[in-house]
Amino acid sequence: MKKIKELLHRLSNHSTFKEDYLRVLPLEYYSAAKLLFYRQLSMTAAEKSLGKKIEAFRNQIPKLFAQEEIQSYTSPYSDTFKLEEDSDHTVPGDFISTDVKTVMKTGSDIFKGTLLRRVVEGTQRKRVLELGINTGFANVTLFPSMELS
Repeated sequence: MKKIKELLHRLSNHSTFKEDYLRVLPLEYYSAAKLLFYRQLSMTAAEKSLGKKIEAFRNQIPKLFAQEEIQSYTSPYSDTFKLEEDSDHTVPGDFISTDVKTVMKTGSDIFKGTLLRRVVEGTQRKRVLELGINTGFANVTLFPSMELS
């Protein structure tokens, strides 16, 4: 019932979206804006297919690791960010061990990854710096549109 209400709300506001929002939005962001407004309805078959592959891979993560934990550095918190002495490198956060099953639940879902990809494609960026967790699931959605070197 909630999804039906959401769909009806979007349909009833369709003309407002087109007339008031898209009219002033730069053209390169149209595709991303449509995804934000229409959500799953505007995802292409290729985007949905890629999303299914990514999520299928995410579910395989525990089987790919011999250990039950992954070791990594946490990101520094905004109030603790600092550079190493005589270096341009940041001091990482704590070195921790995390259960593999916890790691597989992190990262962006296919909607957020697709949104990021549409922004990158619309603005024709060749390089993207994604700041966030280190699992890289959102990055996978970028591969079809990026020139990798």
